[in-house]
Amino acid sequence: QSVSVAPPNVSVNGLSAIQTGQSETISGSVTTAGGAGLANVPVNLTTSGGSVSPTTVYTNGSGQWSSTYTASGGAGTYTVWAQSGGGEAGSNVSVTAPPDITSVSWYTGTAANPIWPPQVTISGSGFGQSASDEYVQLVDNTRGWYGATTSNEVGFTSLTWNNNQIVISGMSNYGSNPTWVFDPGDSVTVNVTNPQTGQTASFATTVPNMSVPMITTYVSQGWVNPGQAVTVTGTAT
Repeated sequence: QSVSVAPPNVSVNGLSAIQTGQSETISGSVTTAGGAGLANVPVNLTTSGGSVSPTTVYTNGSGQWSSTYTASGGAGTYTVWAQSGGGEAGSNVSVTAPPDITSVSWYTGTAANPIWPPQVTISGSGFGQSASDEYVQLVDNTRGWYGATTSNEVGFTSLTWNNNQIVISGMSNYGSNPTWVFDPGDSVTVNVTNPQTGQTASFATTVPNMSVPMITTYVSQGWVNPGQAVTVTGTAT
């Protein structure tokens, strides 16, 4: 007596936005035409991208099976296929790449229209969508300060963000402390965290010679009384 095996129903758990390098459980079932689970039958698994392990599993007493999918390829949409007894079904898996910074550029405008602080453009991929938290940082390793959206030192007051580019065009408190500036030659680490996945990319760069020199003036003390002489210093970068 033959048993009619309906195509298996394949479900992919938690894989709608899996990151490259991550693994998740995939599961499904093998049932008869009437919907009864078939126990201890083999299920062969394949995928169009990434890997499945093990590739052959057996159903439990209720006809359920499970395996592990690993996103080992690039970003894209892939399909996991399950086959058993001539029946076959598939389910899509969306794989996203972790953030990657490819370049950082600095711009101070022109002599006729200088920009201060400098505009910093971070280019790459996988940045996600911005959120009001400390998801991007500029760390000046040479001078020992950092700028971030929630920094107590230098904050970002104008920030545009999409999946492939972040532009910082406004900074609060920049230059209010003699060390809170970017000088040519400074070693800077740029950190970007994807707000949706929590993964972080870092990029080491050096502040180049600016298109327009920046002149900053400092007073040696915060309070000045009428008639009092104080030392004024400055830098041109």
